[in-house]
Amino acid sequence: ALPSDWLANTQFAVFALGDTAYVYYNKVGKDFDDRFAELGAQRLVPVGLANEKDDEKWETAWTEWVPELYGELQLESPKEELPPPTFIVKVESHASTSLSAETDIVLPAGAKLVPMKKAELLSPEGYERDIRHFELDLSETSVTYNLGDSLGIWPWNKKEHVEEFVAWYKMNLHDMISVEDPTDSEKLPSVLSVEQAFTQVLDIFGRPSRRFYELLTLLAKDPKEVEEIKHLMSKDGKEDFKAFLKETPNYFDLMKKWPSAQVPLDYLLEYVPLIKPRLYSIASAPETDGDTMQLCIVADDWYTPSGKYCHGLTTRYLRGLAPSDKHPVPIAARVNTASFTLPANPQVPMILVALGTGIAPCRALIRDRITAGERGEAMGPMGLFFGVRNRASEYSYGEDWDSLHDDGKGPLTVLAPAFSRDQKEKIYVQHRLQDHSALIYDWIVKQNGYYLLCGPGGPPCAASKQAVIDAITEHGAADGFTKEKAEQYVTDMQISGRFNEEVW
Repeated sequence: ALPSDWLANTQFAVFALGDTAYVYYNKVGKDFDDRFAELGAQRLVPVGLANEKDDEKWETAWTEWVPELYGELQLESPKEELPPPTFIVKVESHASTSLSAETDIVLPAGAKLVPMKKAELLSPEGYERDIRHFELDLSETSVTYNLGDSLGIWPWNKKEHVEEFVAWYKMNLHDMISVEDPTDSEKLPSVLSVEQAFTQVLDIFGRPSRRFYELLTLLAKDPKEVEEIKHLMSKDGKEDFKAFLKETPNYFDLMKKWPSAQVPLDYLLEYVPLIKPRLYSIASAPETDGDTMQLCIVADDWYTPSGKYCHGLTTRYLRGLAPSDKHPVPIAARVNTASFTLPANPQVPMILVALGTGIAPCRALIRDRITAGERGEAMGPMGLFFGVRNRASEYSYGEDWDSLHDDGKGPLTVLAPAFSRDQKEKIYVQHRLQDHSALIYDWIVKQNGYYLLCGPGGPPCAASKQAVIDAITEHGAADGFTKEKAEQYVTDMQISGRFNEEVW
């Protein structure tokens, strides 16, 4: 063992990167921080704990943590000066240019064009939550997927929004842009139209990075605008910045709000990120559905505190498509490997907890297991705990579940829907898990079963996990389970891949 003064002449600071969805959130950073202190090193500042789920991901904690470190080290803050642009950019009028784009569709790195052949509304027309079933045809593509995978979809910006921005920016949609990149980053095509740049490539209507705010302070000519932006970026302006972000401003909004910061095109191409893919769990099983990939997606829309209606980029893009078998619509997409562990043995009991459109991967697992059973393979029990607000509007694929359950005689052993608003008292998935606590203990502990929860993160996730712990504590008392041992059992399940949560 090392002596307790081994690092006596050392000063240190630790900033940890993590995600609260992980069972050991920032444990490595915390362990380093503790160990350095145990060995006699002097801690300059408390350990910084970044969370991928924060508004600005790791930058949220970093921007609060690093100034304190600078202060402890008595360092000057980095100089505020505008660096030269990375890209060498030229714009040529469409009326006289000899330039032409390589393709009509700018395909992102790693993406392939996949024909979408079906978009079906599952929720009632006009209902406040727009839930849709999508189908893609893989038959003439090289795209394949495995059970539990997700599909990343690259959306396009809305035509009307692009036209408004381009007019405000005093450009023409049909003008051509040539880009020379000395760094060979391959971020942008060497030639593309203005329309392609702001429709297919740049996330100009996305959430601005802190780096873009800093750019605006360096470009703004109005001292009042500079002061206002710097205040929002400061520690004192933290609460004002949070309130500002609740209105979900985008890059274009900032440029309009602080117009003296006239952002040149070369900086805009550098500081505005590429449109990123949005990942959706696949709702089909390759062994069951062949070359048809299926998705179940709810529209991401909301009102800001001021009453402004907002709609997520990808679900708005998908909602605007009108595919059919005769007229499929190509979309840019890429398969992403499953983020959760799958049971290798089809005889293992499965407890599936679905929250809203978290039904998608659960549906895939159920379809796959039923197909295995139809081939003559032994099939273990399955329980579906499906939480939505009401049966009439949000019980996606409900007829399938009722048929597969068949009052307990079908392959879906347990069907326990939780309709939170269909009765006076609120009923959530955790209540349904509590109703089946003896079964939970039997399947999870006695039969080494598998647990998967999918859906939006929030209180039901923690409450469902607690329901499992409580079931083990209650029914495992005779087997020596205390509350502490039940909690450790579930933690061990997480480590071994038997307890999974896919949340967003």
